[in-house]
Amino acid sequence: MAASIHCDSMGIAFTRGSRRTMLKKSLRRALASHRQAGERDPYLEDPSTFWALRDVSFSVGTGTVLGLCGPNGSGKTTLLRTISGIYQPDVGSLSVSGRTSVLLSLGATLAANLSGRVNAQMSAALHGVPSAQAEEHVQHVQEFAELDDAAMETPVRYYSAGMRARLAFASASVLEPEILLVDELLGVGDAAFRKKSGDRLQELTGTAHCVMIASHSMPFLQSLCDRVLWLEAGQLMADGPPDEVLEAYSRRSAGAAAVPTTARSRPGD
Repeated sequence: MAASIHCDSMGIAFTRGSRRTMLKKSLRRALASHRQAGERDPYLEDPSTFWALRDVSFSVGTGTVLGLCGPNGSGKTTLLRTISGIYQPDVGSLSVSGRTSVLLSLGATLAANLSGRVNAQMSAALHGVPSAQAEEHVQHVQEFAELDDAAMETPVRYYSAGMRARLAFASASVLEPEILLVDELLGVGDAAFRKKSGDRLQELTGTAHCVMIASHSMPFLQSLCDRVLWLEAGQLMADGPPDEVLEAYSRRSAGAAAVPTTARSRPGD
């Protein structure tokens, strides 16, 4: 089955000052009673509720590198975490088809007190690599990350940011996931490895895979992505070609223009 992501009018809510899991039952009861009362808008005006995503709709399939742009707090990481299964939609729906690998952040993907080798072994185990193939997997990770034997035996807490980025990206990408989710990670490291990572992403999308990348680097998104989503305050502002969306986002960020409408496309386009 081809990899795909379909997001329809999705909303993700948090309760200010408490755990998200404490929100679930009370929020759903409130939404249900709100609908029964004849109200159409599910986003309640409740000061204790923060909607990290509101009414987000899009679809993406195989062979695509989809970029996510937007300011800090716009909902990019929340969207990736929801697609990865960490969060579940509070309203709307989400359908994900395909084996998923996630690089949400350096801290979320690596155990700092364990060596690079053990981290690579754990990644293999978590993604179902048979034990007989685990050592081969670790070798592939080491080669791609360009880390010597001494580095692989060293706890990750002693790695530079670039070394951690290389190990994390290699551990995820050599698994050849059908869906790869990357949050800002590829902005770290030297130019040669960033190019190598970009080439690897292009290789994955060329073999019926789907990649989503959140980044603040507009040149990076422009050079690598086929399509870009612009998120702001949890809402989808634009969905379209990188040149159009990133230019519009730049104008908005500079305060020179209003929200664009021409770059936005229908979900599934």
